[in-house]
Amino acid sequence: MLGWKLLLMLCATGVDDLILYAALEIQGATLYTFLGTLSFVMCLLMIVLSAVLFFKSLVAIPRFQTARIEALENDTPQTLQRIVRKLQNYQVAFKSFSDKGFFNQLFFLVYTARIGVPMIIAACFYSVPVLQAVLYLLISIVIFCYVVLMRPIQDMTNLIQLAALEGITLVVNVFVLFLTIFSVRRGSNDDTVILLGDF
Repeated sequence: MLGWKLLLMLCATGVDDLILYAALEIQGATLYTFLGTLSFVMCLLMIVLSAVLFFKSLVAIPRFQTARIEALENDTPQTLQRIVRKLQNYQVAFKSFSDKGFFNQLFFLVYTARIGVPMIIAACFYSVPVLQAVLYLLISIVIFCYVVLMRPIQDMTNLIQLAALEGITLVVNVFVLFLTIFSVRRGSNDDTVILLGDF
């Protein structure tokens, strides 16, 4: 059971690496060699495995919330315990997260997407740096507002840490956008670019 939880957490925390590897593998696939073919097949298997795990988590979350509501309404905690035991392989997807609102219940998957989407952007728009920087900034704004306004984590300390991390990331992405625009328009030796970089 620990194996499935561990695998789910590894896929979630390493989803950005998985996406980058998959993008590089697909773009430069060398299927005419044994190692190239093996690498490509392993890449596809990891993508399929990750998709299955995340889909299972997506199914488990509403089932847990429905069981919890029914247990509270009908005063049958044994029903909730039975569902929790059945879904314990996927409890990292719903445990310790707020159950107030649909998007709070999906926090695990939302934040996994927050980790993975920037890598998809990097892989698809590597030739358009300004667009990359704009999309990174938009993602940071959305996630920062989501964390601060929705408060998806029950533990206040963890919530404050996450909000601080996203706030710092937001500031960094603002400067990345400025640096990208200046480097495209004025060149990399501009004094403003150097000042922003030093800051």
